[in-house]
Amino acid sequence: MERCYSHVEEVVYYRIQPLESWSRWIWYYEYLASLLKVNNPKRKVTLVMCNKDFLTGDLYIEKKRTDLLRAKKGQLKKLLSERVSDDLFGFVSDDHSRKINTVRDAIKALEDGRNDFYIPSEYINNVKKWVRR
Repeated sequence: MERCYSHVEEVVYYRIQPLESWSRWIWYYEYLASLLKVNNPKRKVTLVMCNKDFLTGDLYIEKKRTDLLRAKKGQLKKLLSERVSDDLFGFVSDDHSRKINTVRDAIKALEDGRNDFYIPSEYINNVKKWVRR
């Protein structure tokens, strides 16, 4: 079975705080979604209304870095507490020490502020680009 993965080209979001203004303007968002569907028949347009708190920019990078740092420290602790039953030539212990050094290097890179993880682009509201007049 072949899997089809899709890439989201555009995400449009609005932040409306009070519930009464959300219920008052729901027709407008449904109208925009229908315009997008009519003007772009080959694209998938989905209107989702939900409560979403979403980090962007520096907040996202800092949260991701702290999460990765916590995970790497846990992984290092697990590797250090493992018992290694070495073979005759010492290949198992060499491999184990290589894994430990790799995790230590990753921790050092995260503490120094080097980013080697995926950073999503900030979403920009471009509805007018997709709706033709």
